[in-house]
Amino acid sequence: MPLTKKSDAGDYVDDFSKSKAPQFKGKSKKKKRQMAIAAYLSNKNELAQIIREAINEADPKKGTGKKPKGSSRRLYTDEDPSDTVKVKFSTRQDIVDTLAKKTFKSKSHARQSQVINLIHQRTRAAYGRTKDPKKKKRLKSALDYITSRKEASKRKTQRMKKEDFISENVIDKLFGTVQKAGQKLLKILKRETKQTIYAIKEIAEMVIRKEKPTPAEQKKIVEQLKDFGYLTFLGLSNKFKIFAALYYIIDKSDIADELLKLNENFRDGKKKGKSRPGRVKKSGASCKGSVTSLRAKAKKYGGEKGKMYHWCANMKSGKKK
Repeated sequence: MPLTKKSDAGDYVDDFSKSKAPQFKGKSKKKKRQMAIAAYLSNKNELAQIIREAINEADPKKGTGKKPKGSSRRLYTDEDPSDTVKVKFSTRQDIVDTLAKKTFKSKSHARQSQVINLIHQRTRAAYGRTKDPKKKKRLKSALDYITSRKEASKRKTQRMKKEDFISENVIDKLFGTVQKAGQKLLKILKRETKQTIYAIKEIAEMVIRKEKPTPAEQKKIVEQLKDFGYLTFLGLSNKFKIFAALYYIIDKSDIADELLKLNENFRDGKKKGKSRPGRVKKSGASCKGSVTSLRAKAKKYGGEKGKMYHWCANMKSGKKK
């Protein structure tokens, strides 16, 4: 029975298996079946349609960032050439050089994590495929290095999650409202030390500038607040969460400007004003001379005498002590 446009794939298989045409000589049944299906698809133009759909649904050169329908892509395509980081992973040094590039370091942590994961996957696949002992040894060193970088990246991700600012619900639980928390902070600060007030003012300045400091900066500020009684109300032990809570309270209660105006009436054990008269004379210093000469003497002498020369210079120049 001759094949027609209405013939299905089964008709093609039957015809090819029974055919005595020279092109089928020596072919197995399996091979003949494959040839029959290929011929059927070609005649029906279905193969061409499949290819066209595959081309149309391929990874875009640039654009959506979404995984295309039918795409097997899992991690990375060059959708935006301006965001590309060219990677090499044949050796450990290749990976070190790749991760030292400006194009890599300038990316966000999320993007860097993508690139690290990409290198890890490709290195691991190459290590699994290779049979050459020398290549395998070289790739093992590269794989160990990129694995350590991947774990470090994971730890940083977790650390960054801890640094995310806490929700208003936490403050509400502690104080009733964030406004009450802010007012309590102002009240307590009036009895606090110079170091504590300076640290809180730093946070207030960051709030005004809408600046989110680095983890190192957050840690440094919180370390200056180790004796701050207000923290007992927060009940937090993690330094990043403490900073986040203070930042949130200052920001949402709109007290940043008031904090910057606080008069530093320090509770540091030192009395100001005339409570310690004669300090300049007792130290052996003198306020006689120009501001420049007093500054020079302040640098020359240390201890209390140097402080007093510095104080005299400030008084003469019109600066506050």
